[in-house]
Amino acid sequence: MHLIFGAPLAPAAAVDAARCALALQAEKPIFVQSQQIGLAVGGAFACAVGANKRREYTVVGRVVNLAARLTQHCPPGAVLVDEKTAMLLQGQMQLALKDTVLLKGMSNPAPVFRVVGEQETAVLRDADVAAELAEMSPAQVR
Repeated sequence: MHLIFGAPLAPAAAVDAARCALALQAEKPIFVQSQQIGLAVGGAFACAVGANKRREYTVVGRVVNLAARLTQHCPPGAVLVDEKTAMLLQGQMQLALKDTVLLKGMSNPAPVFRVVGEQETAVLRDADVAAELAEMSPAQVR
C-alpha cells in the first residue's frame, strides 16, 4: 500500500502520517496477516499519470524510494522512519533507535528509528484542545 500525506503542502504531515501508521498497525483487518510500514518525509514529484481512460495520482522521488527501503527493513507490525522524519516527530511521538543500516541506493549507513507510540504530552495537548473546542459555542469556533 502506498499512502501520501501533505500533497501538495501540509506542515503537520509527518505527525499525521505517523498517527495513521500506528492506527493501521493497531486496527489492521483480520485478513491482513502482517504489515510493515516505512515512513519518510520530504519533497517528491506528484502528478497524475496515464492515459485519459486510466489515470492515477502518484509520487516519485528519493523520499518515495527511502520509504520503500525502510519498509524492507521493517519487522512485522512496526513503523520505521529515517533520521529526518524522526527529528520532525520529536516531542509528538515516542521513538527508539532500531539500528544503523545501509539502505539500497544509499552510499552510507543511516540511523533507522521505530515509532513506538504517541508522546503522552502530545496526547494530552490534543485532548486539551478538544476539550476547549467542546466548551466553545459554534460562533466562537468559527
